[in-house]
Amino acid sequence: MVASPAPFYCKKQMKLMSILKRIVFIYLFFLLHSSVSAQVHVKFIIKQRPSMHVMDTIYVAGNFNTWNPSDNRYQFNPVNSDSSFLDLQLVTGNYEYKLTRGSWNKVETSKDGKDVGNRAFSLTKDTVINIFIGGWKDDFKTEEITRKHTGSSHVSVLDSAFNMPQLNRTRRIWVYLPYDYLHSYFAVLLNANEFAPLPFGKGL
Repeated sequence: MVASPAPFYCKKQMKLMSILKRIVFIYLFFLLHSSVSAQVHVKFIIKQRPSMHVMDTIYVAGNFNTWNPSDNRYQFNPVNSDSSFLDLQLVTGNYEYKLTRGSWNKVETSKDGKDVGNRAFSLTKDTVINIFIGGWKDDFKTEEITRKHTGSSHVSVLDSAFNMPQLNRTRRIWVYLPYDYLHSYFAVLLNANEFAPLPFGKGL
């Protein structure tokens, strides 16, 4: 009677499965280790800030927290009236950020209230970033630009709802007459393409 080869194949299969498990384990170990090692420490230190709003909480908003201006996980810890710090663990890469006092209406500015660009840094190892804040947006009045109307007493409305059937809409039509125009000549429509000046006061 020929012996059954089944036990031999079972042992071989079990040995193969054991080797595969070891390979998967080693791969997962190195994958986890590499992801953890890629995280580095960054310390933000506010060295100087405006004298106003010293009791307000300062936040960092950047591409590492979806630009949230009031994320409690990214708020600075005060040291004194001028200095605060924030410790973060971030993966290596390029980052941009700004500082706020909880909203974009209270974002940092230059000393004279002008908008400033995003702060940026490239993170490859443990890093300390010193920050100097010039001003806050809400401490400066926003200049409202008032557009002056260029019209004068010589401008009048010819038609408040001139029909434009091709565009299925109406438009207000304004007419500007030069200074002293009514005391000299006025335009008379002869046909669709011609105008003729006539002395003021004379009819057709």
